[in-house]
Amino acid sequence: MGQWRRVRSTPVIAADNDYERDGSTHPSVAVVGDTIHIIYTGKATRSYHDGLTMCHATAPASDPSSVTKDPANPVFKGSGQAWDRRAVRETELFKGPQYFHILYGGFDGNIWRIGHVRTRDFRTFESNPHNPIFSPSPERDAWDCDGVLTAQVLDIGETYYMLYAGKKGQEWQTGLAKTPK
Repeated sequence: MGQWRRVRSTPVIAADNDYERDGSTHPSVAVVGDTIHIIYTGKATRSYHDGLTMCHATAPASDPSSVTKDPANPVFKGSGQAWDRRAVRETELFKGPQYFHILYGGFDGNIWRIGHVRTRDFRTFESNPHNPIFSPSPERDAWDCDGVLTAQVLDIGETYYMLYAGKKGQEWQTGLAKTPK
């Protein structure tokens, strides 16, 4: 893929609002027609455990550096349930036939879990009734017993596979989970 070069010398999603004053991170994209939909984590505090929200932006496919932030940002702060009440972060966006699907890390103050919402318009979000859809292993000696984050979805045949980061103590490693379509 050759050598990459910066398109511009300034960020395309600058951290310039209160909801992202300490960062605009972990972007994920889906291209629909001529529009690039971007979701990213807005980081309102220096903490990785509080003040993290999901934000939305768009850019034309003809000029990906011309990003426009959604005026409704942050568009999602969690489901309102206990398991993701403190923070949401590290989102994965993919487009299905009718909805945008978003996997995200939700934090209750102790443990990160993976949740799923779907939306058509980045205004109304429908939580998966099975949320959180993926949790740390209940086995205390498992390599992913202390938290799971950073879901990446692969659509292969009749199965969705999910690569994810699993935590034990201070060590993060990568795992694989699956579910039928």
